[in-house]
Amino acid sequence: MLTRRGHHVIHYGVEGSNPECTENVSVMPHKVWEKQFGHPGKEFYKTDVSGEFAPYHARYAANLRAAILDRTGEPFTEIICHPWNGTQPQATEGIPQYRVESGIGYRGAWAPWRVYESYAWLHMHLGAAGTWHGGQWYWNVIPNAFDLTQFAEPRAQRSGDFLYLGRLNFDKGVGIACDTAKAVGARITIIGQGDPSPYLAPHVTYRPPVGIEERKELLANARALFAPTIYVEPFGSTHVEAMLSGVPVITSDWGIFPETNLHGITGYRCRTMEQFAWAARNIDRIDGHVTAKWARDNFAMERVVLQYEEFFDQCLRVRDMNGPVKEPTGFYGLNPERTELDSLRRYYPGFTEGPAPSVAPLAVTPQISFVIRAHNEEATLRESITSLFPIEKPIEIVVVLHRCTDGSKAIAMACQAEAPARHRIKIVEYEVVVSRAGLETLVTPENSPHSFVSYCDWAFSQASCAWRFKWDADFVATPGFVKWLDGRDWTLQDARALNVPHRSPDGIVGREPYAHNCLRHFVKHDFWEVGMFPADFVLEEVPDDAAFVHASRLSEVKTYWHNDPWFFDGNVAETYGAEAAELRAAYERAVSIVGPEPIGCARSDNPECDAYLERCRKMLPSP
Repeated sequence: MLTRRGHHVIHYGVEGSNPECTENVSVMPHKVWEKQFGHPGKEFYKTDVSGEFAPYHARYAANLRAAILDRTGEPFTEIICHPWNGTQPQATEGIPQYRVESGIGYRGAWAPWRVYESYAWLHMHLGAAGTWHGGQWYWNVIPNAFDLTQFAEPRAQRSGDFLYLGRLNFDKGVGIACDTAKAVGARITIIGQGDPSPYLAPHVTYRPPVGIEERKELLANARALFAPTIYVEPFGSTHVEAMLSGVPVITSDWGIFPETNLHGITGYRCRTMEQFAWAARNIDRIDGHVTAKWARDNFAMERVVLQYEEFFDQCLRVRDMNGPVKEPTGFYGLNPERTELDSLRRYYPGFTEGPAPSVAPLAVTPQISFVIRAHNEEATLRESITSLFPIEKPIEIVVVLHRCTDGSKAIAMACQAEAPARHRIKIVEYEVVVSRAGLETLVTPENSPHSFVSYCDWAFSQASCAWRFKWDADFVATPGFVKWLDGRDWTLQDARALNVPHRSPDGIVGREPYAHNCLRHFVKHDFWEVGMFPADFVLEEVPDDAAFVHASRLSEVKTYWHNDPWFFDGNVAETYGAEAAELRAAYERAVSIVGPEPIGCARSDNPECDAYLERCRKMLPSP
């Protein structure tokens, strides 16, 4: 969900995982995981990290640590999110980043930056630690998030049994659920991992764990769902899943439930068998549509992601982790750019003014992102974007507008309105002036916000799919390209780049690794930016008949190549002060040694480029 919001998300896990992320890193072969664990089926998941499981976890931790260290950036500029307290803290011990422990619903939390599933469990930990004085400003509460596409819309009629969905443990209250159903003369279906034999009776139907589609139907048709947990329930996702489906819930009255189950509105909270029986007999008083609205407004991924953004920003604003800073930081740091404080807001049926803000969920998840960087490209931009529309697989098109002064933005917005429903067009703007490919890039430090490397890193960070395609604003998809793309399996998760053929109106044919699922970042190489891939990536050759075409001739020198470098523009240079002056001086020194740069020197297939680059390599000092 953070990926869809434009964040750079790296997932580390077992080979074969298929999350929605920027980069998916396999740190354990699937066959090793399968041999050690495998799917538990009717049994419980194995969470022990000692004994026979210790070698696996040691290997996992070592591989995970190496992968993170290979990718981590400047100290205390990134979040390392740990959704478990087992092996993961061992793997990240001592790494100088914000180590956030998320989804805490267990004993033994360890991180200074924490996300609990409920206030009930946060308070349990505060009490257990004897921290009666509080003061834990970075122990946060964020509920679990749910993908609304996995749940049915509320139904007017629900003819099914009562339902219990969860582990078949005594302390989960499955016995209470079965006893309540018997007390009111109703049937109940129990589904979950564990031994059902203690609960089987003529009015009880047992089913082993089910998949997403079966769950969707069972929840949508249930009369109500029981979640009468005896212990202090940290979250208990199944009762929220029922509410998302418009199904009322009958729960105990402690733990998470006072935070989620609105008594008399979304279901009932109970403390005795008499209360459970009354709730079961009167459950039809609960309006399923109101129940669903409450759950969807407050627990959908599109809502919860905003809470994670707020908390991660809160962590990153503690800016003195590397030593003292001049300005107030952390708790006392101010944010003059804040425009709202809605992350903790709840949306109650009939009480909250205005609709719940959300990011509209995608009807389908894009499988590949096409990243278009455009600077005054009105001549070819429409053809470039719309040529992708015939693709049948859902795609994301990210249009990065860089200081456009022509009609490029209007064209992008028009294409956004015209795009097929299965596709998504995201338009973003990059306002920082950038050094062009060529001598400007050569003299601009790679880590400068004005470098072409920084621009490319930012542009590709806006894509939400693991697979990304560098699609210039004058590229045009051909029928052969569309057919190839629709026919390829984009779920393949090994590190891979695709060497894609292209041709120009001049007849020039070439290949470049335009598509990839493992790009780490860009680096500077002489006049250009170059993508960096992991050492073990595979370069796949795309068939010749899948070639796309350039709408403009490679011999054409576009208007912007005739402009002076940005650091010679008085108004712009004045804005950036010392850095502009340093780059201008470096550029002038280079020109005095190697001579003036040919106009558009570093554009594709420019015959003047090789000779000029060779002079620069021989005559200019290494940066």
